[in-house]
Amino acid sequence: MGKGKWTTSVIAYALGIVNADPLTYDLEYQTLRATHNTFPPFEIEVSSHGMEQLLAYLREKYHDDHLAAVGHRVDWKTPDLFHRLCRWANLPIVSLRDVPHSGNMSPPVVVQELKRTDWLAGKPGGTASSEQVDDLEIAGMQQLPDTDVESGSDNQPVPLSWLQYDEVKKLRHQNVRNHKTLAEAARALHPCPKGFEAQKGGYVLAKDPIHTNIPVLRTPSGRSITQSEAPLLDRLQMPRLQFSSFTMLNILEFGQNAVREESDPKFLISSIPLNDEDTWKLLGLGYTNGIPPLHSISTKSLLRAERPQSIKELLGLYIRCRKRRLTDGELAVGFESRADAVLADALSECTLGYWAAYLKTHYRPAFMISVLTHTVQTQKTTGTHRARFQILLREARKMMQLDILGPDINLSVYEFSLESRGIRTGLMAVQGMGEQTYREIANVRQGRDFSSLADFCHRTDPRSVNQTQITQLIKAGAFDALDPERNRNHLLQEYERALKNARLQSAANTRRTHGSAKSAIDAPIEQLQLFDTLVFEEESTDGDRQTQSAPLPTPQQIMQYEQESVGYIFTYDLYDQYRDLMQSMRVISPTEIHPKLEGKQIFTAGFIDHAERESPMIDGETDVVLDFEGIVVKVPRHATDFFAKVQHAQGLVLIQGMVRKQSPTEAYLIAQKFYNFDDVKRAKDETKTLQLNLTGMDQKAIAMVRSTLKNFKGNTSVEIQGVSATSWWAMRGLDKAKVLFCPPLIAALCPYPLSESQLRVIDAEGKSTKISM
Repeated sequence: MGKGKWTTSVIAYALGIVNADPLTYDLEYQTLRATHNTFPPFEIEVSSHGMEQLLAYLREKYHDDHLAAVGHRVDWKTPDLFHRLCRWANLPIVSLRDVPHSGNMSPPVVVQELKRTDWLAGKPGGTASSEQVDDLEIAGMQQLPDTDVESGSDNQPVPLSWLQYDEVKKLRHQNVRNHKTLAEAARALHPCPKGFEAQKGGYVLAKDPIHTNIPVLRTPSGRSITQSEAPLLDRLQMPRLQFSSFTMLNILEFGQNAVREESDPKFLISSIPLNDEDTWKLLGLGYTNGIPPLHSISTKSLLRAERPQSIKELLGLYIRCRKRRLTDGELAVGFESRADAVLADALSECTLGYWAAYLKTHYRPAFMISVLTHTVQTQKTTGTHRARFQILLREARKMMQLDILGPDINLSVYEFSLESRGIRTGLMAVQGMGEQTYREIANVRQGRDFSSLADFCHRTDPRSVNQTQITQLIKAGAFDALDPERNRNHLLQEYERALKNARLQSAANTRRTHGSAKSAIDAPIEQLQLFDTLVFEEESTDGDRQTQSAPLPTPQQIMQYEQESVGYIFTYDLYDQYRDLMQSMRVISPTEIHPKLEGKQIFTAGFIDHAERESPMIDGETDVVLDFEGIVVKVPRHATDFFAKVQHAQGLVLIQGMVRKQSPTEAYLIAQKFYNFDDVKRAKDETKTLQLNLTGMDQKAIAMVRSTLKNFKGNTSVEIQGVSATSWWAMRGLDKAKVLFCPPLIAALCPYPLSESQLRVIDAEGKSTKISM
């Protein structure tokens, strides 16, 4: 039958290994035929949980001796190598930068230098034996003696166990005094092997026990790691498995489990129909946040413009979005030159993206808890900011009409979860909260729920739940439901008083026992066995007086607490504090921008979801493309300085721009200026008087100024200058008018009929400055 790619593709489809018909999509799968005496690894993309299940199956099926992680040699870094040599020689640790570098010395020269000097001698003035130097040479070239990595975790390098260092270890206690020689040795012996560590996701599977063919290391946890790297395993024709965890698979697996728990115990992702009308409608609207293959700005724009109705149409659209990433040579002949590679990857990503869109359409809460959980897990691993997370939360509230509930010490599990009222924030979202801390909380509350903050502190182990974590839980509102009469300010005061009382109580106990309180006062609070419930009430038993001493937190304070402790705000909507101001400024929301506004200058306020500097939508005049809550915003080069001031803004952004039509159903905005909404609000509050110099203006221009000022009513006084006697009647009453000082007002006045030089503002201190908006 042959062994070509087409034959392989048809057979793989017939056997059910792949579920995409290669004849429909022109797919050629990679053949497993050997090339240059090597075989490609079996690349398997699975979810994180699925990887553990698959490895457990392989170990059970073939036994531990037949499966090992592929080893990867790790070399010492030169400074670490020098420090290791200093410890080995019982010398003080110094920085390698502080040791003069006399020149490059090869390893043989270093060895000869050691033989010539007396620095390895057992006594002053002695000489090192030839055997001692030879042992050092072996140690330096192969592996340093007496390393301490054996007691570490599986992620640390494992020593090269086949080397013997008995003689070298004896030299450790010799009186070595020469830092310079050790520094030259460290530099000359680099690269020096430190050990082997497991290659990420790489495994080798063999019919016979692996240690019968190649050396294998055992970690303290019993994990096997080969002492041969991947190229040697390929030459030995030992089959390798390469696992990788794909984002979409993690999201889909968690979402599938959530659907099964919520409504359909038999739900299976792979059984989702590919012709669901509602799913294609959602994709056609570009609502693809949380679906990684389809959430780029270019992809969203094309989805809204073309409205695909099949996987094949979606595939073509997706490949066109990736076309810019190909090289110039490939673009010259068209992307079809990489069809076997591009199409295979693109088809799988489009299929997974469609499945995720189906979840988002029909099982919105399940999809959202899945993607939110995955996003927080990714942030904990990579340390990235939470911008994508906040985008998803806004979409859940505005588009899906889902309630986002804050963390609750009795109701929250570690991940995000479903409740009848909406989505409950998991404790994983609280700053500093890890799985070990959550397990302590979950184990303790199994007996009964926590009844108060004091009860929580009394029952949990301070070694697992520390002071900082409890403070973050209070700020996040995790204890709000336990006692509605105690607000977060009161709980923070109560907890701080309890810490103080616990320290004083411990100090008193120490004085009675040892006659000194110094050690107890200086000891970290985490070392105290958590305070008795009484320490919360020692200072006062008057509940009313305690409540009065802690005023109710303002909405701004609550938002600050939640931003600090969780990274997003769930008690209030950020739009609420600006809604009246936006209405007074005649600002529209991004969702109101449509092709009928073609050619009009508008102001819109919202959040920047995403920015791209490489996109098919970037032309010669555009520097950056933005996703502004679903609307494409092009940033020309002349506006990049304005954009730079707001590109990392966490709050609302105000954009001034011109509407352009992309298609009959799609519009985009060409930005002219950007403003941080907090700065706009601050300028409005601080500006007391707006001075207008109308010198030389005719009656028509003055009438336009009057009409513009009447459209923006606010608290800033207007002061008119340069009005002639004949124009006084047209400006009557404006000298007592109150206007709203804001960018839309300035844009309406400038450049016609006024210029910026004719406008000045006076602040509360009476200082006069030019307009800076």
